[in-house]
Amino acid sequence: MRFFFTLHEREWVVEPAEAHEARDVGEAIDNAIDASRDIMSSEVRSGRLSLSDYIVVRNEAGMEVGKILFRDALDLTGLGQGH
Repeated sequence: MRFFFTLHEREWVVEPAEAHEARDVGEAIDNAIDASRDIMSSEVRSGRLSLSDYIVVRNEAGMEVGKILFRDALDLTGLGQGH
């Protein structure tokens, strides 16, 4: 099956250039989580991170089948704790 990932990054919407192949919706969601983590790791290397960004997953018919919030793709710890 083919799925399309649309990135919503701050005020920008980046439409998919190509489809992502997956066996089913679950695998497409897992792939979108991996993609969000790749994007976030690149952002962290540049010294910034936006946890409000997200990826919308659509099937071939254009129907939304999932939404990956960047903040939900991480297990965040230590926030608000100083030394």
